[in-house]
Amino acid sequence: AKKYGIANVAGKNGLVLLPDEFTLPEGLKFTPGLDANDGTKFFAMHTPYTEEQWIEMQKAGAVFLPVTGSRQPYAEMAYVNEIGKYWSVTCCQKTYFEDCVYCLTFESSYMSPDDNNNPRDYGRAVRLVHDCE
Repeated sequence: AKKYGIANVAGKNGLVLLPDEFTLPEGLKFTPGLDANDGTKFFAMHTPYTEEQWIEMQKAGAVFLPVTGSRQPYAEMAYVNEIGKYWSVTCCQKTYFEDCVYCLTFESSYMSPDDNNNPRDYGRAVRLVHDCE
């Protein structure tokens, strides 16, 4: 089963990631995967959570990555509340750009865990999603 799905948490669109060992809190639902449709309204239509419901999901180990929008150097933010872009820790082989890093990119109907056209000076979010020991 897929361990990710789009959702809306207390009015904010994003992506939910579940740990390998996850027990869904009683009375809540989780719809895995993405939506067949593209657009901001489909996050909430796919799986909505109130703040209280999300607290229970988080206690069970779920992680929420809010959509972040996107920024390129010397540009304003774009796609706010539509697209999420998060840096990984892995540098990619040199492509068109001299120095790039892999990036998780998602929207309501699309996800790429290894988007590699991301020079280090692009604005992307950072979020720890696993325990460091």
